[in-house]
Amino acid sequence: MVGKATWNSSFESFTAVLEQLDDHHGDMLRQSFLWPLYHMRDVQYSGQIIDALLCRLLRPVDSDSLHFDLGGKVVSFSIYEFSLIAGLRITGDYTAIERSNRLYETYFQEHGSVHLPELMVAIRGCDQMLDRLKLGLVYILESVMRCHHKKTAIDIFHLEVVDDIDAFNSYPWGQRCYEDTVHVFTRLHSRPRGSIRKYDTYGLPLAVQLNV
Repeated sequence: MVGKATWNSSFESFTAVLEQLDDHHGDMLRQSFLWPLYHMRDVQYSGQIIDALLCRLLRPVDSDSLHFDLGGKVVSFSIYEFSLIAGLRITGDYTAIERSNRLYETYFQEHGSVHLPELMVAIRGCDQMLDRLKLGLVYILESVMRCHHKKTAIDIFHLEVVDDIDAFNSYPWGQRCYEDTVHVFTRLHSRPRGSIRKYDTYGLPLAVQLNV
């Protein structure tokens, strides 16, 4: 039975944020860890390929790597392949990273949970260009690397870390995104044979697609 896999991420978030920044802060965005992802914008996501890979996933599934049987040939996908394709950092000391509630308290105190549309409203209404950039970085991160759906609340941790842009850029986001990507496969691998496969993917399944 053919499944249907969807991916709600959008590289248009880069353009949407750049339109809200002046030249200087636009250059800061281009120097951020997120920018290598923008070069993947022309690659067409294929839910059919992702679902076909799911069907060819070999057991056991572990957190270190995925193994697929492609016509009798075993193809592996690990965090190292992920890092090479996505250009994301996978190492770094993040245990002592400082977190700040300032952005949340300034722009979202009355919201409780924050969603992508509310985040964009805050970006457009912000009169501090540096804060606009910081909120924009979170908007792109959530839109491309994490987006389950526009109705999914963003991770407040991202708002807490981005207040220090250097720390934000040096954080091993590749490791977190890889774990999210692998979780899509490990979660769905246990579906009973013959059941209808209709599901959202998140993380960066595009990297898996490009690896095969």
